[in-house]
Amino acid sequence: KGPSPDPKSVEFRPELDPALIEPQNAAIKGSRGGLGALPIAKAKLLIQDYNQTIATKPGDKTAGFDVPLKAGTTTLTANFLDDKGAILGGAMYVKVTKK
Repeated sequence: KGPSPDPKSVEFRPELDPALIEPQNAAIKGSRGGLGALPIAKAKLLIQDYNQTIATKPGDKTAGFDVPLKAGTTTLTANFLDDKGAILGGAMYVKVTKK
């Protein structure tokens, strides 16, 4: 049995590549270069054995998760979802800090 996991804080920002936006989302009015904001209702994070979805509010700039991580290389997936749980896109920026 290895050392106990160090708690880490994982934060990601809802900044998506405009190329990922589906055409129907272009009708949403907003400040994204005329494309408008995506209707993000949830943020989902998958890393190691952690799989969590949290609600977001309009105007949120970040979604934060406190995750106990094991040492070593791993894969992280961070998605933004609509109110029905459909994936709107992935996070372009993730910040991981050790507590």
